[in-house]
Amino acid sequence: MNDLRKQIWFANQILNALKKQPQLQFSDILTKTEKLQGKLQEVTAETQRIQKAIDRRWLAAAGKSKIRLERALNDLPFLISNAKQLMGRRSGKTPTFRDLMAEFSQLNDEFGGIVFDMENKSISITTESVELEDTYLGEFKIDLHVDKLTECHRISPYYVIALDPHPAATSSDVTHPHVSNDILCEGNGHTAICTALEQGRLCDFFTMVESILNTYNPDSPYVPMSDWEGRPCYDCGYVCDNENSYYCTSCDNDFCESCSSYCRMCEETVCLGCAGTCDCCEGLICKHCAQQCSECESYCCDRCIENGLCNPCQEERNNNEEEQNEETETIEPGNAYKDAG
Repeated sequence: MNDLRKQIWFANQILNALKKQPQLQFSDILTKTEKLQGKLQEVTAETQRIQKAIDRRWLAAAGKSKIRLERALNDLPFLISNAKQLMGRRSGKTPTFRDLMAEFSQLNDEFGGIVFDMENKSISITTESVELEDTYLGEFKIDLHVDKLTECHRISPYYVIALDPHPAATSSDVTHPHVSNDILCEGNGHTAICTALEQGRLCDFFTMVESILNTYNPDSPYVPMSDWEGRPCYDCGYVCDNENSYYCTSCDNDFCESCSSYCRMCEETVCLGCAGTCDCCEGLICKHCAQQCSECESYCCDRCIENGLCNPCQEERNNNEEEQNEETETIEPGNAYKDAG
């Protein structure tokens, strides 16, 4: 199918989706107001229970109803706000077929081409490479699924996909400070983006999303740019730059300075979880340098073990040998014969 036929097909798909929006909006209003009505009924019911409890002097029961009433009253502002927000939505002018065809032409001019994917019912453009605070994040594909336009206020009808991913060090799902699992956090731009989609202003939609991708808001990132590069500590999760990251040769993981040290024998970096201490001198050693005493089975460093014995065991053996030698020298064979006579 050539591009013109694809454009015609997608224009009709978008028009059909947008025509369903008013009906869905009324359905949303009914759902919100029904929840509000149910909560108001809870308030009325608990109020009546409190009155009945007071009349019968059931103060404990009145106290429990008071707690339930307070919870219901606390929920009301949120439910009212949601209902008012839906009531405040005004359906814009529905685009015509000609309007949408003009949008496709403008997208081609401004973004250097658009891709029509009939299998996934999506329209996509590719941004230029994004770079924030000297950090390269690569190109992104903004993929709009036209069959989800009807529910753009409920769910995101588009995805932001990294084509040359340079994710945050702490999470491979975060490919941009404001993109997680291919979903863009729109922030204050949510209403404007939804309005553009409702009115079929596709070029405005893609432009706004691209603008958000090229803007860094330090107040609401999934991962701050200051923590983007580097390596997370395997133990505490703190992100370190390459100069302050230490590789443990025992478990093959990276650690921060606070969670790592070095073996006092071989001077190799070792994490605190893999490190041990010499039972004699209490110096930090790695598992490769630790040796077990054949006598007491303690673990020691090279300096504190000799011939398979730790220093205390070796000293005890030497003392025993000296005592035995002294006893042998004291009781000579001739003296023993005289003593026996």
